[in-house]
Amino acid sequence: MQHGREHPSSCEKANGDTCECTHCAGAQHGWVGAIRLVRQAHQQDLRSFEREADRIWYLESARQEARSRKNPKPTLAQRKAAIRSACANLLNWLRAKADRTGPKHAEITKELRQKDVANPARALAVARTEVDRVEALGEVIKRVPDDVEARTGPLGNRTRRAMADHFWCELLVQLIVLVEEADRALDSVPGELTRAVTETCARQGGAEIERAVVEACVDRLWEHLRTALGLTAVADAKALLPALRTLAVLICKSPARHPAVLRHCVDPLGTVLVEETKQRLQATFGDLVPQIASGLAGAAPQPR
Repeated sequence: MQHGREHPSSCEKANGDTCECTHCAGAQHGWVGAIRLVRQAHQQDLRSFEREADRIWYLESARQEARSRKNPKPTLAQRKAAIRSACANLLNWLRAKADRTGPKHAEITKELRQKDVANPARALAVARTEVDRVEALGEVIKRVPDDVEARTGPLGNRTRRAMADHFWCELLVQLIVLVEEADRALDSVPGELTRAVTETCARQGGAEIERAVVEACVDRLWEHLRTALGLTAVADAKALLPALRTLAVLICKSPARHPAVLRHCVDPLGTVLVEETKQRLQATFGDLVPQIASGLAGAAPQPR
């Protein structure tokens, strides 16, 4: 990591698609501020976040309706607004599940987090709620660039900027796919994951990240997860899927522009989203969220 200055809060709280933070190489983008909001904010703060998401949605929908005769397709602004609504639902879900554990558990969890701050893999091993798991996973990723620099040497700004452009969310997505399939030997995962991430990044046409850097990131992340969870088979990691998906959505600089995050993360998380948000996602993304669309199609009509 680049030392000597504090990581900018604008990256930690970012929800736009322009952040190219070379300080963290994208490893702290968005999710840090989101988890802080879940952990520290009053319920009213989360409600304000949700209301702002609603305001943007209705504003952009009104704008689209005014020009729909010329172009009936959903706008990028509408898609971003729908994703913001989904993020608001996810944060409320994390907060609600943490609240149900009670104040005593919250104090125990806080002590464990403070104790294991220098060992995120240990924090992941003792995580008891989804927000614990999401935060611990984020902390693991946050440490990976340091580990990689120790192995490959300093990462230049060009590489860091490239990593801040969908690298971490794509890495999480490809890991999710491997865990979903669960038909590979544990030792084969790093190689398969490196290949998938390298090929996908090349197809997306962004700045190239050296394969050695990708391989080092994959190796460190997988080693942390394998150690923390005591994995004996890839399928053992399935319990971590909700947290992996949630972190991918929160760390992605623009899920509206990242179809894989929509298919493998937003869509499966539809079970924790409210109906109105699912309707927004179905209206703006269609075939990219088939599970959400199917659920809406099978739901009973709502009374008017």
